[in-house]
Amino acid sequence: MRPRFFLFLYQRIFLRVFLLFFVVFIIGCGSKDHFAKEMAENQHVVGSEKEIIVLNGKMHFYWNQLLEPSDFQRANSPEASALVDFPDTWNNFEIDENRLPGRGHATYRTWFIADTVLPMALKVDDYCNAFKIWINGKFVAGAGNPGTGPVSNIAAKVNVVKAFIPERGMNEVVIQTANYEEKYGGFRQPFLIGTETEIRRIESDEKIAEAFVLGVILAMALYHLVLFALNRKRKAFLWFGAMSFFIALRLGLLSHIDFFDPWLQQNVHFYLKLAIAAMYLTSAALFLFFYSVFPDRLKKWIRDLYSLMALAFVGITFILPYYLVSVGIHFFQLFFLLGFLYLFYLTIRSFSGSSKYKRMIGVGILLFLLATAFEALIFNRAVYSGYTLHYGLVGFIIFQSFALSADFSETVRKNQELTKVLDRQNKNLKKEVEEKSRESIEAKERELLTVMMQKSGNDRLLRIIEEKLRRISLSQVEDSNENISNVVKTINNALHSDESDRYFFHFEKIHPGFFDSLKHKHPSLSQNELKLCAYLRMNLGNLEIAGFLHVEQESVRKAKTRMRKKMNLESNRDIQAYLLNMR
Repeated sequence: MRPRFFLFLYQRIFLRVFLLFFVVFIIGCGSKDHFAKEMAENQHVVGSEKEIIVLNGKMHFYWNQLLEPSDFQRANSPEASALVDFPDTWNNFEIDENRLPGRGHATYRTWFIADTVLPMALKVDDYCNAFKIWINGKFVAGAGNPGTGPVSNIAAKVNVVKAFIPERGMNEVVIQTANYEEKYGGFRQPFLIGTETEIRRIESDEKIAEAFVLGVILAMALYHLVLFALNRKRKAFLWFGAMSFFIALRLGLLSHIDFFDPWLQQNVHFYLKLAIAAMYLTSAALFLFFYSVFPDRLKKWIRDLYSLMALAFVGITFILPYYLVSVGIHFFQLFFLLGFLYLFYLTIRSFSGSSKYKRMIGVGILLFLLATAFEALIFNRAVYSGYTLHYGLVGFIIFQSFALSADFSETVRKNQELTKVLDRQNKNLKKEVEEKSRESIEAKERELLTVMMQKSGNDRLLRIIEEKLRRISLSQVEDSNENISNVVKTINNALHSDESDRYFFHFEKIHPGFFDSLKHKHPSLSQNELKLCAYLRMNLGNLEIAGFLHVEQESVRKAKTRMRKKMNLESNRDIQAYLLNMR
């Protein structure tokens, strides 16, 4: 099967259009009767509403002649220069052993058979051509103005659907066309003929499919640019968004969607240059994206060189006339081919030792590179089909989405594991802090208890001295009694001074807020009862407290009983537990 048939089937399947019948066109060198004899072996008739004629195959070709149907009605009607394939570039044709140039004008002539007189329609898709079409001598469709030179020729972007009424039986088709704008002349895609309803449906399906793809690509461009705005360290988001935007721009220019058609028809050259510039910028964005994902694979100086060359080609595209651009682009393609082969090689290598995220991106890059290679064949007229680069990007987007999902899932999983580790560490740290705090408090309490025991010993010694001095004062003369009384008074003041408050200040530092909380809950407690509470909070027994207070144990017990009643507690044993739990 010839490449153009295969690609046409591919397009129709993608757009869900069922191709039911093909017409093989019969080419002759004389009258309709002679042509009909040549067609006899492969006659295809269009009569059903679902049948589509694919206007391709062999056609009469009249080089450097812009002929109309009336020219073939004369007795000495012009003879065909050659029998050529359609669609095809006439740069590949040879007439009298001379290869034709891309710039020029010509006429095609062929026939098809119709077994119906229902309204039918003709569908033509192309760009940068000027053409006129007659069916059975009646003008049906045209775009631009086919001229005999660059001055008279007016090129146009072509997405045409025109209705006509066929004749039952043989129908003549005459096509004028001219190209003075780019390297290749001729048509890129076959024409479609069928019932108007079916042709309109095909056109609608194409527009819906392309609008859907364009919407997806633009959404992905915006999505990745927003991701980059939220995380500026991930440059891959920026370059993938830029790549998606440039391809969306190119699709909007080349597609059947007629958003820009009125403007494009008035600015054909600029429109073609913009489409080519978008292709250059897409390739540069791809290199930058690849470097962002695989910085260890692609050398920085190669990335910079390729990007600068792509930008230089963009500048050249807008400076030079379009014809020179269309000729020069075929030389520039060698540079892009080398760059893409290098990326293809690096992508294959990246599959070993890479994460699932990077392997998915690698598959997307390979798919995109294959679509790019296929489109290069279309651009160079090696195969004939509509452009497919945007479909390659959609495939890339799918794998990029899978990769982002995998990366996000992996990040969530790692965050969950890290959260669990941090929770365990926090619990262990909390236990350690509580243990250290408890040890510190116990150490300070032991220190405070030691100081208080030392003070208690000193107090006991002072009382012994006081008692002895009292006895001496009773047995001595009056003159010495005054001095001794002064010493006793000094010792007594020391014993009953508020020096112990210093120790309770340290207690407050060890148990901050204890006295405030106790006073708030029990405002009727006296100062001595607050001190007793402090001793109980330190988990001291009645004997130890009695020693510090220089009283009998019974006095301590009675004091606790009085305090319990003030605090509305049921038993003396509840006091200590209550104070130990107070915060």
